[in-house]
Amino acid sequence: MLRREAISSTALFLAMAVIIGAILMPVFSRARENARRSSCQSNLKQVGLAFAMYSADRGFFPADRIGNTGRGWTEEIQPYLKSLQLLRCPSAPDGPIIGDYVGAARTDYFMNSRFARYAHRSGSSWETAAYSVLLGDGVAGVGPTNADYAIAAIPPAWRTSQSGPAKRHLDGANYGFADGHVKWLPATKRIGTASPRLEMYTLGTR
Repeated sequence: MLRREAISSTALFLAMAVIIGAILMPVFSRARENARRSSCQSNLKQVGLAFAMYSADRGFFPADRIGNTGRGWTEEIQPYLKSLQLLRCPSAPDGPIIGDYVGAARTDYFMNSRFARYAHRSGSSWETAAYSVLLGDGVAGVGPTNADYAIAAIPPAWRTSQSGPAKRHLDGANYGFADGHVKWLPATKRIGTASPRLEMYTLGTR
């Protein structure tokens, strides 16, 4: 009799543990993704700073792609990066992210191609810098020969596909702006909406 009661108590305990685990799992998963999102934002902040230092030194932003050399903006800003790991988003799918690709590091982030070789201006004299997207979450592991390495507009499929880059972090994505700040935006937020205040060299968002 005591053995049956012990078995029943054990079964009840296990059942309760499974139920509690099922309840808490989404909470833990969300907390883990929030940490990854913050890490990604830190990466974009550092990459954005590399863009700023490059443009301040040269008077213009880096090229998105360098002719037919197989190199691009990741190669251009490498001297300003502490580590190539900054080019990887912790929530991006696994892939050949870091390593030589005809001399250029692959990345999980895109560059706004409209900024390629665009003349540098300080944020204080640039009215639209605070809402002009410079870079953000993109297709994982791409190099300069991939179309998604540098883009002029967010592809609609990125927002509609559940596995799209615009839904990488809890149904949203991180974006770095020309003034240096980084912000998470939901996939439903339209990037590139026309506005009288936006300049042609932007992926502006309000």
